[in-house]
Amino acid sequence: MVVDDGVLERINQNLPNDIRVLGIKRTTQSFNAKNHCEARTYNFVLPSYLFAPKDAYKPNLASSAAAPPSDSSTTSTPTTTEASSSTTTTSSSDGGAPFRLSIEQQQKLRELLSQYVGTKNYHNFTAKMDPKDPASYRRIMSFDFSGPFEYEGLEFIELEIKGQSFMLHQIRKMTGLIVGILRFGVEPAAEVIRGSFTTNHLNLPKVPGHGLILRQCHFPNYQQRFPEHPDVHFLDVQEKAVEFKKEYIHSYIMKTEKEQNLSWAWVTEKFDPFEATYRETFQKAIEFSNQPLPVQKRRDEASQKVYD
Repeated sequence: MVVDDGVLERINQNLPNDIRVLGIKRTTQSFNAKNHCEARTYNFVLPSYLFAPKDAYKPNLASSAAAPPSDSSTTSTPTTTEASSSTTTTSSSDGGAPFRLSIEQQQKLRELLSQYVGTKNYHNFTAKMDPKDPASYRRIMSFDFSGPFEYEGLEFIELEIKGQSFMLHQIRKMTGLIVGILRFGVEPAAEVIRGSFTTNHLNLPKVPGHGLILRQCHFPNYQQRFPEHPDVHFLDVQEKAVEFKKEYIHSYIMKTEKEQNLSWAWVTEKFDPFEATYRETFQKAIEFSNQPLPVQKRRDEASQKVYD
């Protein structure tokens, strides 16, 4: 492929606005984006009320766009804050001011997210995984969040997690466990998370995944091995990438959440009705937390790639 100054413009002219090529980098012939990737960063945009106590938030769904439309006036798509009257109205449980995650609640969330950092056994965070399988061990390098920020009266936060590799549903279950702890006020919270890393089997909640996106792949060893080649992390277009994410990806996720109430539907239909069951699960995790955590056996890098 011949890369000239106008190639990006010509490519993007043939793509829809919500698909963009921001940069092109020349690599070695042996470069493989999957096999050379040593870490991945995911973002997860979620309404902040998921991380608050159960009685802290209740939406007014009387005029929600998620309800069956009865005439043309209910099917219009809101594009500005002024149009939000045709979608869900957000408020605290007492019907007062719009719900906002407090500083204390944000601090509690940040403390719980940090419990995942390190190499742990995540057999409970995917489907049908044997705790003795070496692939059940995953390394989390960082887990934090940004925000809160608001979209048409509904508050959101963006989780950001960086890990060596992830299994099916792992991030959704990691988040679901924290949602359960905070929503049901389970204590001691840190012991619930620790207990989930033991060899005992636990059925953990899984939050909806419509706000989860792969943000970036990391290739540090490749970059160090071939310093003469261009940086494949595209640091020179990060600002454009962030702008694109906010304009097209974030806006779509938040607009969909606002109109369809996907997270609230999950809470009311698939989570709260099973509160007693999940409380029992979390109590078992607390009891298991006193057990020694399984130790990862040494294995070479190639064996890790098999399970990615």
